[in-house]
Amino acid sequence: MTIDVGQPIAGDAALYKISDAGEWSVIDNALISGQAVTYSITDDGELDQDKTPGTLRDPVALAVPPSTPSGRVLDIPALPLWILGLLALAVGWLGYRRLKLA
Repeated sequence: MTIDVGQPIAGDAALYKISDAGEWSVIDNALISGQAVTYSITDDGELDQDKTPGTLRDPVALAVPPSTPSGRVLDIPALPLWILGLLALAVGWLGYRRLKLA
């Protein structure tokens, strides 16, 4: 089976099999080249989750592992605390003004 994703695939990407229990495992024989992924699936084989003859059910995902070293905390972009304080004051002032006009 060949899956064309329509854009270049990162060099460290891997194809993962997703089980019914939600567990992910790497499909070792997947060939990733350019913007396509190629791997083999056989009816009622190891990767086929539907054991009905003639029916294939094979949920997979193409994923890239995180690029940060293990143990490092990822920063989440957020506004500085003083800006959040100003925004809270502005919203409070707008609410007060609306109540005063009503």
